[in-house]
Amino acid sequence: MAGDIDRESLSFALRRQSHEFMNDLQVISGWLQMGNVQKALEHIESTKERVKRESLLMNSLGPDLYGWLRYLDLKIQAAGGDADVEAPRGLDYRDWRPCSHLEKAVEDVSCWMIKRGCARLRLRPSLDNGRQIVAIESLERCPCVEDLEADAAGYPRQDVLVRVGESCGCPCVFVESPIRR
Repeated sequence: MAGDIDRESLSFALRRQSHEFMNDLQVISGWLQMGNVQKALEHIESTKERVKRESLLMNSLGPDLYGWLRYLDLKIQAAGGDADVEAPRGLDYRDWRPCSHLEKAVEDVSCWMIKRGCARLRLRPSLDNGRQIVAIESLERCPCVEDLEADAAGYPRQDVLVRVGESCGCPCVFVESPIRR
């Protein structure tokens, strides 16, 4: 769960963040050394926009959900994939309750999808009729839907429903669990 992130994962996340920041500084420095002030300014602006989007995402998702999704992003990267997180507008994530069964299922399904060739994923958490749902969408076409359906049908977690669908012709897996008060 979000509150149970181990020290190694946290250390990795902080190292990655530091590495990304150093890369941005090196790119800006390179553009300036080559005399291309405009490109340096464009990179500064794109970096500011990326940081702003991340800050808005953090604020809209709240600390528990945001922390867990960032931890999941690290797991997905370690498995060779890439994940984007999308927060639907207008939802109150204060109602989101950490649930280890749901979190484990989302982690498992994300890894299945990566192993089946869906390396670029979008994670979209939502709340609907007393259920927490995470849609895991493939951002590319891959021939793994039937395999995912078989994996989902055999998923052995209590209080968790895993179902396969499609979004824009690409596989999408929905992982759901009831909200526990």
